[in-house]
Amino acid sequence: MNEQIKYYFIVNKWAGAHHSAQTWEQLHQLLVQNAVNFERVVTKHPQHAPQLAQEFADLHPQGWVIVAIGGDGTLLEVLNGVRGSENTVPIGHVPAGSGNDFARAVGIASDPSTALQQLIQTTTPITLDIGAYQNQANQLTQYFTNNIGIGFDARVVYEANQGQKVKLSK
Repeated sequence: MNEQIKYYFIVNKWAGAHHSAQTWEQLHQLLVQNAVNFERVVTKHPQHAPQLAQEFADLHPQGWVIVAIGGDGTLLEVLNGVRGSENTVPIGHVPAGSGNDFARAVGIASDPSTALQQLIQTTTPITLDIGAYQNQANQLTQYFTNNIGIGFDARVVYEANQGQKVKLSK
């Protein structure tokens, strides 16, 4: 582990049908055992992660990695928050969602403890391509990692985010 790197964990306690809070407790123990320098914040509402990520990136331009703990949606929110900052801060991800498609696609372990070990043992960040689109409703540029959808698949995500996801995940 690089002793100089510090980690800022943004935890979405609602991810993974509300299991990510338990995931954080396991990870917290590992961080303490490994003497990792970290801070943690828990999101309080939808779209809180971008605000937390941007504010942190604005104040901490070097020496930190912002880590999304949650699912693909949490990672997406953190990405958009960091991209909103003038600083370039690396992003890490520990999958704790219901699908974790991004983690699977890039080789991050599905087990959160193993994924955390991968993260803290990394000495050099890798660069991944991200996509961008402009939201025509508000003219904001938004970023995405592994997929974007319109039409049917977008409607499925919308419906899942309206409260059906927890029921469907069980």
